[in-house]
Amino acid sequence: MSFQTTLALLLVAHVIGLTMMVGGVLASFAINRQIHKFINTDNSRSLTLMDGARALGPIIGLGAVLLIVSGTIMAIQLKSVVTQSLWFRVKMPLIVLLILLQNLMGRPALVKMGKLLAQGTEGQQAVQLNARVNQTYFMQLMILLVIFVLSIFKFQ
Repeated sequence: MSFQTTLALLLVAHVIGLTMMVGGVLASFAINRQIHKFINTDNSRSLTLMDGARALGPIIGLGAVLLIVSGTIMAIQLKSVVTQSLWFRVKMPLIVLLILLQNLMGRPALVKMGKLLAQGTEGQQAVQLNARVNQTYFMQLMILLVIFVLSIFKFQ
């Protein structure tokens, strides 16, 4: 397989991974906004929505793995052409921030909120956790938007 074909296939995998991540985060954000509507009035509906949101986690994770693996292989193939670029140097810490946001803020709040809802505990704590999850999703979407812009314009 030629270098150009390999690079094109890696780029396709990279775009698919990014699409899976962005789509999953956007869908999770939308579902979480719905959970917010029902958190104090309809616990069973909130739990059902929460199950739907949990199902998106593996899709987001698989997209992230595909994105990182394909991006790493492309960077290796293109050598310093990519890694020396300003857009790449800005993009990499943003990706790390994205992962940290999910693992340090998003996931723990979701787990705790799920436990509260499963126990039938409604109230201010669940609402606050839901707000934190919404903030996390919003920040992730903004970071993903910046990554899109950086990747398209490739500032030198």
